[in-house]
Amino acid sequence: MTRHRLLPLLPPLAALLVYGQSLGNGFVLWDDHELITENPIVRSLSRSAVRAAFTSYDPELYVPLTTLTFQAEHALFGFRPFFFHLTNLVLHGVASLLVFLVLRMLLSAGRRPAPDGHRKPASGSEGTVEIAALLCALLFAVHPLNAEAVAWASARKDVLSGALALVSLFLYLRFREGGSRAAFRGSFAALLLSLLAKPTAMVLPFVFLLLHWREGTSPKGKALKEALPFFFLSSVFLAIGFFGKAENIQSLTLLQTALLSAKSTVLSTSLFLFPRFSLLFLQATPVALRSAEFFLPLFLLLAVTVAVRWSLRRTRDVAFGLGIAALFLLPSFANFSKAGAVYVTSDRYMYLAQVGFLFLLGILLMRLLHSSRTVRGITAAAVSTVLIIAGWGAWRRSLLWHDSETLFTAALARNPASAELRNNMGILREEDGDLEGARGRYEDALRVRPSFAPALYGLGKLAQATGDGERALALYREATEADPRFLAAYNALGSLLQDRGNLDGAIAAFRGALEVKPNFAQTRINLADAYGKKGMYREGLQEYMRVMEFNPEFREEILRKVPQIEDVNL
Repeated sequence: MTRHRLLPLLPPLAALLVYGQSLGNGFVLWDDHELITENPIVRSLSRSAVRAAFTSYDPELYVPLTTLTFQAEHALFGFRPFFFHLTNLVLHGVASLLVFLVLRMLLSAGRRPAPDGHRKPASGSEGTVEIAALLCALLFAVHPLNAEAVAWASARKDVLSGALALVSLFLYLRFREGGSRAAFRGSFAALLLSLLAKPTAMVLPFVFLLLHWREGTSPKGKALKEALPFFFLSSVFLAIGFFGKAENIQSLTLLQTALLSAKSTVLSTSLFLFPRFSLLFLQATPVALRSAEFFLPLFLLLAVTVAVRWSLRRTRDVAFGLGIAALFLLPSFANFSKAGAVYVTSDRYMYLAQVGFLFLLGILLMRLLHSSRTVRGITAAAVSTVLIIAGWGAWRRSLLWHDSETLFTAALARNPASAELRNNMGILREEDGDLEGARGRYEDALRVRPSFAPALYGLGKLAQATGDGERALALYREATEADPRFLAAYNALGSLLQDRGNLDGAIAAFRGALEVKPNFAQTRINLADAYGKKGMYREGLQEYMRVMEFNPEFREEILRKVPQIEDVNL
């Protein structure tokens, strides 16, 4: 059967059909402000801003290529959310196309070598492989699990890194198929770009070794030599990524991380099989082996391991598919601890891991499509039903990301004990002018999680707005003590102290903020102002000049304040 040239376009078209309405979404109060609209690095595409993107974490991940895409979009279109969502959708469409191409190659590859040294032929004709790969790619394109990665602007790093990782995998398969050195170099370059978008793809070299193992060749000698440049690249980004995640990783014991990893693996797999919406999966109970919610996942994973070992007597495909899923899920195990809370997983962590499960589904579909006409009819009906239900679910879920109010209302219904969601609802109430409603939400967040820094900061703003400066100062200080990396509390504390004439305290607070985020322009301007009021003109001028170097968009503002600054030689 001749491959139809238009087949690869069906998954991207399906993605457009399902997620097209997400182009009307706005930015939401769930990292979009911190990472995009209020990120000073994003506001400029100058040499210094690009350098800042490549020399900083945002806030704990090293994602310079992702930041660079935000910079380019802002330079071209400003902060118009349509274009940010359009980029995400295009990237997901490209990823869907690549899933088809990768699965087509994997499903058509030979199996374990026969005793005579020749590969066994792939089960199924070329046409069967094509149909199985297409159906699996269509499921990837419309799976509700991907709504978070596609419809949320800040999830750019996941779709960008994922698409580039799939490019790397596809080109490596081409290299293995024909020995093309251009494909090898292209695979290496794509992996580099994927790691610059998000370090998740650092596990890809192990996937390459799995490919050799599946083919029946021992992953040593030539195979290891081929993979060595990829391993070196991944090890560099592993070291870079560790520095950003060290505090989160060290906040949990090794046993707690292992237990959460088991629960995360089982939960993430269940979300692929039975999707359900939840903005976050909070771990509300202690992490302990004696708890059934951790013991049972360990037992289940042990049972799966035994079953996989038994399956090796007949095929390596089961172990291969589950191995890919496990490897791509592995980097997410560094994300359990965040800002004093513990989270089990997120939908977007499964973006690449799905490839392993889709491969197994493809194997199953090939066998079913080679059965009787009745079985083929039942299979076609079942797959069509699944795709329709999945597409409908993804369409509905992407609408939840339309605005902050819609998102948080739906999320709170599933996570009523979330301090983050209660606090964010408070911010929305404050923006609407409902100060009492905001106060209630902030206090609700503190009842759920005492000493929650964002809620303390929110109450501090309300106290300051109503003229209670002393209480505001106390709340801001409490917020910085609760979370020494909470930038907004330092800035608010410094500004209030400066307004009250406590310049030494203001300078100390602004310096604390800069330890958290050195390139935050407004903090440096505030610090420069405080230096000027204290008579420390040289220090103030140095801060102004640093702002103009890294954030040229503030140049006019600074020149209005200090018109002679360009004539100063420090």
